[in-house]
Amino acid sequence: MARVGARSRMVATGDDHRVTPAELFFDLVFVYAITQVTALLAEDPTLLQLLGGTVVIALLWWCWCCFAWLGNVIRADTGALLGVLVVVLGAVLADGITVPEVYADTEGGVNAPLVFVVCYAILRVLHLASYWIAHPDDAALRATLRRTALTSVAPPFIVLLIGCAFDGATQILIWLLAVVLDYVAIFLVGGSGWRVASPAHFAERHGLILIIALGESIMAVG
Repeated sequence: MARVGARSRMVATGDDHRVTPAELFFDLVFVYAITQVTALLAEDPTLLQLLGGTVVIALLWWCWCCFAWLGNVIRADTGALLGVLVVVLGAVLADGITVPEVYADTEGGVNAPLVFVVCYAILRVLHLASYWIAHPDDAALRATLRRTALTSVAPPFIVLLIGCAFDGATQILIWLLAVVLDYVAIFLVGGSGWRVASPAHFAERHGLILIIALGESIMAVG
C-alpha cells in the first residue's frame, strides 16, 4: 500500500527538469484544437469570424499556459498528474471537435458551444485542483489559487455560459468579454505563490509548442 501511495502522489520537478514525452503528446492534442480554428474561419472568412477565432485561440492558449506552468513544478509523466492529464486530453479533444461549430451549432447532436465551455471549465478546475493537492503547505500559493478561482475562473465561466444562449455576433462579443475578464483578473490576482522550478524546461516547452503549432497550421491551411 505504501508503494502504491508513493506512485500516486504528485512528484515535484527539479531545476534540471526537461520536457517529457507525455507533455509532447499533450501539446499535440492542444495544437489539434488550435488548428481546428482554421475550419472555423473557412466556414465564414469575415472579420467578425476572425474575431471569434481569436477568442477561441485565447481560451485554448490560456488552458495550455496553465498546464505548462503546472508541468514545470510537477512531473507530468509520474504519479497522479499523469492521470489528470488523461482527463485533460479528453476535454481538449472534445473542445477541438466542437470548435468548427462553436458559433453556429448545427441541428441534432450535442450543443457544441456548451460542450466547449464545460470542457474549458474542467481544464481550469483540474489545473487549480492539481496545484492545491501538490502544495498542501504553501499558504501563499493556496491563497492565490482561491483568488484565481473566484475571479479568473468562476466569473468568466458564467459569462461563457450566458454566451451559449446566443449565436453569431452576440455570442462572439459575450465570449470576448469573458476572455477580457479572465486575462485582467489573473493579472490583478498577482504572481504570489507561482514558481518556475526549471527555466530551461519553461523555455523549451514554449519553443516546442510554437514549432508544433506552426507546422500543423501550415498543414491545415494546405
